[in-house]
Amino acid sequence: MTRKAKINAAAKRCAASLSLPLLALVALTCLAAPAQAARVHPLLLAETLPEERSPFNLAVNQSTHHFYLSTFDSNGGRRQVFNYEGNGQIDQVNPELKKPGVLPEAFEERAEFLWVGVDNSGGETDGYVYASGLLVQIDEDGRTGLQLPVVQQYEPSGEPTSVSITGSTIPADGTPQGGGLPPVVNKEGGFSQRAPVAVGSSGDVFVVDTSAQAIDVFSPTGAFIEQLAAGSISPSTEGIALDPGGDIYVAISFGETNSGSLGKGLYELDGATGACIPASCEPIDPAPIHDVAIDQAGGWIYTTGSVGPEEGEFSEYDLATHAVLGSTRGSQLHEPFGIGVQEATGEVILADLKPDGEGTIQIYGPVEVVPDVMSLAPSGVGSTTATLNGEIGAAGLTGATCVFQYVTQEEFKASGFEAAKTAPCVPAGPFSGEEMHAVHAEVEGLKGGTTYHQRILGSNAEITAP
Repeated sequence: MTRKAKINAAAKRCAASLSLPLLALVALTCLAAPAQAARVHPLLLAETLPEERSPFNLAVNQSTHHFYLSTFDSNGGRRQVFNYEGNGQIDQVNPELKKPGVLPEAFEERAEFLWVGVDNSGGETDGYVYASGLLVQIDEDGRTGLQLPVVQQYEPSGEPTSVSITGSTIPADGTPQGGGLPPVVNKEGGFSQRAPVAVGSSGDVFVVDTSAQAIDVFSPTGAFIEQLAAGSISPSTEGIALDPGGDIYVAISFGETNSGSLGKGLYELDGATGACIPASCEPIDPAPIHDVAIDQAGGWIYTTGSVGPEEGEFSEYDLATHAVLGSTRGSQLHEPFGIGVQEATGEVILADLKPDGEGTIQIYGPVEVVPDVMSLAPSGVGSTTATLNGEIGAAGLTGATCVFQYVTQEEFKASGFEAAKTAPCVPAGPFSGEEMHAVHAEVEGLKGGTTYHQRILGSNAEITAP
């Protein structure tokens, strides 16, 4: 199945409000930029999770194409990690990671895992899964006992191995390290339950240690190797990934840089020293970031984030230059958290949380190139009329056209742009060439004193997508 046009909803947008006595119209505005083709991914599949299950984090096995998704009960109950096939369906033979059986004398042991990583090193432990969170002891009366922060190793089938990485694995506070690294920081007995995890190209396991605000590195056998960037890693770190050269990328969802701790954004760290790249610790992207994944084969970085209330996006960057290549948005994206990529196909997998507590797994196809569009501030705003303004750049493609969409604040909060009205661009195009073209639309029938959201959608008739 194909469609004749692929839509781009302004990859570069900035929110601003315009308040006038009779009409307030919110415009999504950006500074003008040279025309360039934007990169977006078409939605292939959206699978709703079982009732009251909310998705959080995920990791992909590049050999089997399975992915492992951590979820939590939206009513505050159990956390689980499920084993999904590449088509978005739960593996019927091995549906979830099993209890590791680590806690002593437990009437019941409950695994409460929120972060997950997969070994794609090609070594002896290739395909092994690492789940990070808590092991909780429940007695026969249902009371909670011992709670043990742990990173548990699993076989690809979901069977636990004997490797359980806990805080006791980390050397004592002040223990010297080699290679010019500072002494180990371990004042609280090891990492906490909030411990994002990733696996490097050698099979080593990288764990965010929020207690020490550091990254602890372990071998596949669970032995401590080293600690990096102590004091720099924010407790608000949500995601971690490694590039082919071993450098570390961390995603931080909120907070400001202070006392040496990194603020919100996406950062690169030297994999050998833990130092910022660049030394100034300038973020690749200063926006709040929920998660990060790296396509090591293609050379891309992917992140998840939000652009407004109940409106999410995932963004793509060049791994070598860190240039932003494009952002994929849509009414189907609300609050995306975990992200992963199938390197063989270029498909991107998202874990998205809906406002009502439901969750979806969304699979997006390989990247497509579409015209670049930008929304500009409206003009001629009256009590019931306004002129919507924007730009479209064909960027070497042919047959580029566009339309404006606008929607009230109330409708936008309820369903994004799903209920939006449209107005054709003037001039109508089709556009070609490399330059940006100014376009506008006159709209009538607006409600005075009402706040509106607007955007411009660009399309190209030559592009087909599933």
